[in-house]
Amino acid sequence: MSVKEIISEIKCKIDAAGGLKHVYFVACGGSKAAIFPGLYLLQSEAKSFGATTYTSNEFVHAAPKELDSRCIAVICSLKATPETVEAVKTANAAGAVTIAMTGSTETGMAQVGQYVVTYSNGDDQVYSDSNQANALRIGFELLNQFEGYEKYETAMEAYRYIDEIVAEGKEKCLPAARE
Repeated sequence: MSVKEIISEIKCKIDAAGGLKHVYFVACGGSKAAIFPGLYLLQSEAKSFGATTYTSNEFVHAAPKELDSRCIAVICSLKATPETVEAVKTANAAGAVTIAMTGSTETGMAQVGQYVVTYSNGDDQVYSDSNQANALRIGFELLNQFEGYEKYETAMEAYRYIDEIVAEGKEKCLPAARE
């Protein structure tokens, strides 16, 4: 299921619950840094709902009181650290809609997330399908489907150029990498 399809299905659920009120981005370590683009986009552009970030352990032990069926939790971990798997379970138990972003469909997060977005990683990473790119893609889809985001088409078009830009940058800036 594509991110666009996932958000479309989520929108039906959230609308039936009374409308989207908040999106939580949850992770730890490098994954927390990777989800920041999606968070920043929503904090800057969303007009009708809020967005916040939590570390996985903080989310488990001090979950926000407003976490319920009108919330989406985007929870990210490449290899499904135990506290991040628990964060998905915490969001599920509160009635929130969960999107587990992870490196494989075989991880513990993929097993407990309501929706799963696997992302490219490692030496042969496809940057337009990385955790950073997918966090941002989720943000753009939320803005577009919930608020009719006017810059959506331009943003989606830009994804076509990410891998080319990264390859060109590596070629120019990392000549030793070619050897």
